[in-house]
Amino acid sequence: MHYLFSVYYGYLTQGHKEMLQRIFKRANRRGFTVRGNDLEALAENAQYDLFHNSCSTDHCLNHLYTANRKPAGSMQLRHRCHNFAIQYTSN
Repeated sequence: MHYLFSVYYGYLTQGHKEMLQRIFKRANRRGFTVRGNDLEALAENAQYDLFHNSCSTDHCLNHLYTANRKPAGSMQLRHRCHNFAIQYTSN
């Protein structure tokens, strides 16, 4: 369920996001949750967790990453917290 939210969050319209946020607030007011949930924070945490967990060699999405091998002497423009590059093909 956690991965499902991180994948489909980008397809939600602003109206859907507002509706879900109202549901979270109503559930908190009526005592169904201990703390209020922010939809944006939940989505950001879910996306971070998906990427962090998929970096593990045991994860089913790990095969999508390849090691980012740069030739000697190439410029290093920014520091990355991982050593992966996503392969893509244009159709």
